[in-house]
Amino acid sequence: METLLEVLEVVQDSETASHVLEILCNVTYSGVFEEETPNAFNVGEQFTEIFLKKKENVATIINLLDDYDFHVRLPAIRLIINLLSNKYVVLFL
Repeated sequence: METLLEVLEVVQDSETASHVLEILCNVTYSGVFEEETPNAFNVGEQFTEIFLKKKENVATIINLLDDYDFHVRLPAIRLIINLLSNKYVVLFL
């Protein structure tokens, strides 16, 4: 995850940023896949905790919202929604 965040900090290409954000969205997804059992521990919540340990990570994502490219802004917003959803679930369990 650290490597992906480093790429986001130095990348100038919006296509690369879009792909990295999509990967982070998939990693933090909190849904249950078909091959998982419903009682399995949610990996998305674990990755959310790892992501949120550094405040700089959230700042990097928020800074990407300044980009005018829709392909960067949409996955950035989806990632923020995933992080908020997972954090909300963790707080109330």
